[in-house]
Amino acid sequence: MKNKSVIISVLLCVLCVFAVQISRAETTEADELSYTFDFTQPVITKSGDYDQVSMEGCEISHKTGKPLLPFKGITVLLPEGKEVSEVICEPEDEVTIPGSYLVKPAAQPYPLSRPELRKKAVPDAAIYNSDTPYPEKVSSPGLPQTKKGYNLLFVNLYPVRYIPAKGELSYFKRIKVRLVLESSKRLGNELGTRDLASDREEISWMVTNPEVLKSYGN
Repeated sequence: MKNKSVIISVLLCVLCVFAVQISRAETTEADELSYTFDFTQPVITKSGDYDQVSMEGCEISHKTGKPLLPFKGITVLLPEGKEVSEVICEPEDEVTIPGSYLVKPAAQPYPLSRPELRKKAVPDAAIYNSDTPYPEKVSSPGLPQTKKGYNLLFVNLYPVRYIPAKGELSYFKRIKVRLVLESSKRLGNELGTRDLASDREEISWMVTNPEVLKSYGN
């Protein structure tokens, strides 16, 4: 009976050690992609009573009633077999722009074929009367999509901050984007990539990190 107890204890110890090794292996599977984006000083122009803000390499966000501010959309190619568990954006070197500004709000969209539906832009009072920075976050959460078997993540970066109630504008010279990766939970019926040069060329043109294409096997 004593010998049987000793054998059971040894087996339990072995199982515990094995469990620890599995746990460590799972934690080391996590990976990370990191990219840094630089931004130039915004250009500010007058438009009637309002100020318009633009920035090189950026588009303008149009959300009805909200300030028209620059954003940079990025598309990141994820390594094969990986998905994003967390998007971390770290802004650096914030610069306050001297002066007081009233940033133009976005008007409600209308069909170009129906110019009579055009309406005057009305600022969203909840935002324009607030001393909370807009946008509140420096990036969007990230939108995952699959195109022709390649795993992509779309993220918008917001390098300009506006405090409407104070008329303050500032911008970040640099935003570092870190994507924490984990093994994807891909379904068995999902299609993989095709061995087509045209597909790889299209994805390469779309993404900020075409070097990750080499992680995809065919």
